Amino acid sequence: MGRARQVGKTYLIKDIFAEAYYKDNYIYIDCKIEDEISDFCSTTANAKKNIEYISLLNGKQITDDTLLIGN
Repeated sequence: MGRARQVGKTYLIKDIFAEAYYKDNYIYIDCKIEDEISDFCSTTANAKKNIEYISLLNGKQITDDTLLIGN
């Protein structure tokens, strides 16, 4: 079965769910645009280092309450 394309998945998650429930405590990462993050995460198996890297690039501290959205 194929993946649903162009049906509003990102809009639903980011603009409705994240805004309503997480306000300013979420980070959206578009790996198609943010090559630097994509490259780092694909070569680093350590999840903690990936989180720290994303946090530094976004200038936002990531905690247990932060929602990470990746596309």
